[in-house]
Amino acid sequence: MSVEKKARPIRKIFHEGFFYIVNNETKNNRYMLCDQHRSKKCRGRIIQRNIDSNEYEETQSHCHDKSDTKFFINQFKQEFKKAVMSKSCKP
Repeated sequence: MSVEKKARPIRKIFHEGFFYIVNNETKNNRYMLCDQHRSKKCRGRIIQRNIDSNEYEETQSHCHDKSDTKFFINQFKQEFKKAVMSKSCKP
């Protein structure tokens, strides 16, 4: 018997120079860990105490530099992809 796993979409946020992945959510709190927790064994974590607010509390620090460059590269890729798609859809 085989079990098929369905992939969940990865929810990432960018906060103060680092990318975080949502790890767990409760009714009021959202717990996030650094997106490099596996590749660099980073222990960086933040908690969003009120899901409706943009206030975050850092609970553990990172073992690597900020990801500012990675953020801008991803942003450029998304904008470029949108521009290409909008031009290729026009007659």
